[in-house]
Amino acid sequence: MEPDRAFAAEPFLAKDAEGRQAITLLMKLAYALEPSGALSPLAKAPEFVAEDVLEPKGDEPGYYPTAEMELVPFKVRTDVVVTGTARTPEQYPRRDMRVSVRVGRYEKEVQVFGERRVEVTPGGSLRFTEPEPFTEMPLTYTRAYGGVDPSVPRKDPQTVYEWMEFFTLERHPGVYPRNPVGAAYVVNPHLWLLNGRPLPNFEDPADLLTPERMAVKDPRDWWRQPLPAGLGWFGRNWYPRCMLGGLAPPLPAPEPERLREVELGVVERDYASRVSHPDLNERLRIEFFNGASPGLALPLLRGDEPVSLRGLDPAGERRFALPGEVPPVTVAFQGKLLETRTHLHTLIIHKDDDRVEMIWSAQAQPPRMLPLVLPTREAPVVDELDGVEIRVAGREVGHAAVDMGGGE
Repeated sequence: MEPDRAFAAEPFLAKDAEGRQAITLLMKLAYALEPSGALSPLAKAPEFVAEDVLEPKGDEPGYYPTAEMELVPFKVRTDVVVTGTARTPEQYPRRDMRVSVRVGRYEKEVQVFGERRVEVTPGGSLRFTEPEPFTEMPLTYTRAYGGVDPSVPRKDPQTVYEWMEFFTLERHPGVYPRNPVGAAYVVNPHLWLLNGRPLPNFEDPADLLTPERMAVKDPRDWWRQPLPAGLGWFGRNWYPRCMLGGLAPPLPAPEPERLREVELGVVERDYASRVSHPDLNERLRIEFFNGASPGLALPLLRGDEPVSLRGLDPAGERRFALPGEVPPVTVAFQGKLLETRTHLHTLIIHKDDDRVEMIWSAQAQPPRMLPLVLPTREAPVVDELDGVEIRVAGREVGHAAVDMGGGE
């Protein structure tokens, strides 16, 4: 890493994967993806995303994430997030295509269709119209399988909590818990409800929607439906991520052996007992802080893996290698160097902008509990990292006193 390399840095006290106090430094580096496949460091330091960015689903209820708060001290896996647009080769119109991202030996594919709808035949059966030709399709979960069936009746709320849930899309009894903002999820098999309904543009190629699977009939059977397909950020309140955060889905999930997420290794078999535990600390799993789409929260990456993108550029497949630019971090407490561990926290590929962002996390355990001086009501402003010196490539990273709210 060059001494004058531009990067964002955020130091703070946090906990590591074992729950121990850790001096933490997050670093964000940005690159331009050149036509040659090279990654060129950007001269301007990027900024951290300080809070989730949610976009409304057009005129329909619901929001979906387009960016997620990045100031997470530690992740047990590397999030790989791809934003952009599916683009046909040489912008030649096609009715369907395949999009994929491959990082190292890990790959995820998404089947893309042009606009389609459900039709009711004269005999009363269902069929899908032929996809319309397209040249580009924005990658968003609103175009994946999911949504909510408003025809499912809701009981009248009786308590304050039930009133709060009444206005929450993710708690609607007709919702598809895996993707509340998607398309084509239908519970009641009414032909008037099905006829003309738009179909998803993005699907899991191993689990395609069929006319026979259009109506789930019983909202408790939501788990039998196709998994939503995407490459971007996955909502915190969507299943199974909500469960990792200690929140049960609005509708019960089945026995573990029947759940596709368990089969794919996204959810542990003992998920039901954890969600029902009365202690939030037992329900909350550190995996909750991985916000990538299922299949793209990868075992920790080194940061020098080869990357392949298909279906995201009219010029064809784009290949490049991650730069292997691991920030050299040293952490010292009262002049004594501490053992520091650095891992790749998040990889974000903004394909439409040909920009790549990498977030690294470095952590070190202090020899004693910090801060050295606890805040009081009379002196609430404390530097929690007093006595700590952090350097990246020889440059000192500053930290400041903050108002921590004094106690007695």
